[in-house]
Amino acid sequence: MVDWEKYFRLETVESVTERVAERWEFVQGFPFPATEIPCGCGSSDFQLRSYSFWEHEKGESGMRYRCAVIMKCRDCSEVRDYVLAITKDQFDTRSQGQPASVYEWRTALELIEEGMAA
Repeated sequence: MVDWEKYFRLETVESVTERVAERWEFVQGFPFPATEIPCGCGSSDFQLRSYSFWEHEKGESGMRYRCAVIMKCRDCSEVRDYVLAITKDQFDTRSQGQPASVYEWRTALELIEEGMAA
């Protein structure tokens, strides 16, 4: 029988923040997987497609900020969508003072390269 209760388990802000930090690295405010992510086709060659940052107003968990990372496998074109709970500081780095911000991959690349050169 499926352990359905585990899918509704409440997490603390600290435990989620720690888990995200273990699995994702932020470069100039943009998250990247800390380890290779395998695709169902066996490849681990992904292209980042876009980032979306927003403030999540529902719930009382204290985890109000999110970043969606959209990646596409270069071999089979499978698309992956990862939604991360991020800290307010991480959100503020890329929110542009708006409740939501979207960066397509070319813009994200330009901002990362500019930040690294500074």
